[in-house]
Amino acid sequence: MESLEWMGDQELIPLPDIEYDTYRNTNIPVLIDWGAYRSRVGFATSSTPPLIFRSLISKQRAKKDSHVLVGNDIVDIEAVKRVLRSPFEFDVCTQFDSMETIFDYIFHCLSIDTNRVEHPVVLNEAFCVPLWSRTNAQELLFECYGIPSLLLGVDALFSLYHNLADIRNCLVICLGHYTCHVVVVMDGTVCCERSTRINLGGLNLSLYLQRLMQLKYPKLMSEFSFTKCEQIVQKFCRFSSDYQSDSSQWSHDLYFNQYVKRFKATKSVGSDTSQPTATEKFEQRTERLLKKVKTSLVKKREKQLIEWEDNRNQLKALLELVEDEEMADPALVAVSLHIYDIFCDVLSNKAYQNTGVKNLNELRSKLSELSAEIKQMKTQLNPKSVPEMTVIDEINEWQKQNNYDELQWISYIRQLRTNKMGENAWILNELLREYELESKRLKRLGMGDNVIEFGSELIRVPELLFSPNALIHYNQCGISEAIEEVVKQLDNPEISQTIFITGGCANIEGIVERIETDVTAIRPFGSPLSVIKANDVSLDSWRGERDSAQHFADQFVTKEEYYEFGPGFVKEFKCSNRYHI
Repeated sequence: MESLEWMGDQELIPLPDIEYDTYRNTNIPVLIDWGAYRSRVGFATSSTPPLIFRSLISKQRAKKDSHVLVGNDIVDIEAVKRVLRSPFEFDVCTQFDSMETIFDYIFHCLSIDTNRVEHPVVLNEAFCVPLWSRTNAQELLFECYGIPSLLLGVDALFSLYHNLADIRNCLVICLGHYTCHVVVVMDGTVCCERSTRINLGGLNLSLYLQRLMQLKYPKLMSEFSFTKCEQIVQKFCRFSSDYQSDSSQWSHDLYFNQYVKRFKATKSVGSDTSQPTATEKFEQRTERLLKKVKTSLVKKREKQLIEWEDNRNQLKALLELVEDEEMADPALVAVSLHIYDIFCDVLSNKAYQNTGVKNLNELRSKLSELSAEIKQMKTQLNPKSVPEMTVIDEINEWQKQNNYDELQWISYIRQLRTNKMGENAWILNELLREYELESKRLKRLGMGDNVIEFGSELIRVPELLFSPNALIHYNQCGISEAIEEVVKQLDNPEISQTIFITGGCANIEGIVERIETDVTAIRPFGSPLSVIKANDVSLDSWRGERDSAQHFADQFVTKEEYYEFGPGFVKEFKCSNRYHI
């Protein structure tokens, strides 16, 4: 069994030393895959980006001269999480002072030592980015760093171009850190007005898992740092193609033991000498079980009360119908066909049979008995009334008078069950059921609270992207619903025949199967469907920038064009946003 300690607070990727002399006085573009989670940077002649780092900076607040750490220079994210800053709000860059700090870090790591950056730059931007954000990015690169030209495009479309360069019609599903997009590509161009966005992403998955585990293990809350939960999501979680069926499987021991992920906590909550002894622990367990069953009893009574009141209302309606003098003449009550049918039922005794009585006297007797039972139930549920004695009180009295262990207690409960009936028998069965469930859990843990289990959370957390309303009551549609709404607006069914998946969350296992299952239910029966995931969802966007720098060299906006047409000007191509956005 592994320990959570093996997961560092950050997966550091060492940055290599780059010899700038190889690129000095050349026109080789600098490719910047600017991500809300992680950035990837390198020259266009490289096969992979040499610089990969988190898009974060750490700066002490209210300290102008304090040292600023960027990306992989931040060794322990958890230690400085209160002073971390990101240039992004959702997936749009809004903090341009932080953006400038990260650009300084990028060009420093590339060893560019000239007064200005003499290389063209390829930079990605958010889908349908606001004009002011693009304007500020252009001003920063052209006027602060003096770059000769700039090519702007969308990261998801760069990834699509690298994997499926010739495709003309498809849906692009981009599962990002802050948001997810469903982008329509029609006749080789992006159809912005029919695309959509969901304000959920990988960040929400990590936060959701962290909260679930902290609620599940309140004594071990410090074990579940945000960065550790990020790694659990990336390495062990998976999308389920049939969530309802798979989630029910976790209640079976064989399935649970096969797929559960267990880790030993780095902090032992049982090492304190002030902890209860084994006997005292079991006494606490019995008290907790009795309280739990008592709560279940109240809920059972409340549910029973609602059913009885519904039955009483039905009986009252039938009694009023039978006793009404006008019912002697069908013509007077046949105002509607529905009432006339009810009248005929009464005449043929069908209504009596439906309520379990034979005649009017039995109907009145049953109604009177039911009203008395409802009154008694309301008295039992009233917190101000004297509580009624149940078998729970009998068990409490026995526990006070006996020095018992687990075997004696379970033997006593089973003996009681043989002599009890009705509600008391239900209480004892429920108590034994809860005891068996808890015993199975403790047996699985082996080491009690010092073992951490990731069970159904492994499929529940990724399901957040598909069912946010059901899981956290967040007023957003899921990915499948978003795809369905987009498909409904399309006149050409060929567009949804091919679906391309990219973005960091696409690394989670099972995404292709889940999209295939959901979209097959949306499209016409038997129609062809192809769901394709990017070969490398993390790096294909950067590689798409490299391909675009070669094939769309005439689409770069030069410094002269920037000054002539003004900030915000772009040249449209198949990987770009539109100019007027």
